[in-house]
Amino acid sequence: MPHAHTYTTMSIESPGVVHEALDLAAGGTIVRLMRGDEAHVDLGPVDPDAVFRPLLTEIERRAAEITAAHPDPDDLERWQRAQRLHRDWQRNGTLPSTRDYAVELRKLDILSEEEVRTQADAMVRADSVALAVYPLPQS
Repeated sequence: MPHAHTYTTMSIESPGVVHEALDLAAGGTIVRLMRGDEAHVDLGPVDPDAVFRPLLTEIERRAAEITAAHPDPDDLERWQRAQRLHRDWQRNGTLPSTRDYAVELRKLDILSEEEVRTQADAMVRADSVALAVYPLPQS
């Protein structure tokens, strides 16, 4: 949500105006410094999110792309899984196995060996469900 700002205009010819304008800007006010009837410069509050705005825009663009490609939000996770599996199949000619998933889960070093096996099996089952709905292309 955009920040709500207050606005003010000040004459740049007034003594100490730049310091006062900077203080106001730091407090959230947008200050337009005027020279006669012409705007000379606008000072505004620092936007701490400005450095992240390009990344956030790219994330929003990619999310919109994904949603447009498959707009059913209830099925999005399964569709994304199937898309990953399709890419794996095109790149490697294989799909991840329980062993492959177990290797990756062990790297996290947060699950017991039994939990690793259970989780890896669950991931392969989820892959099977995703591929049943979104099968690999016949080529």
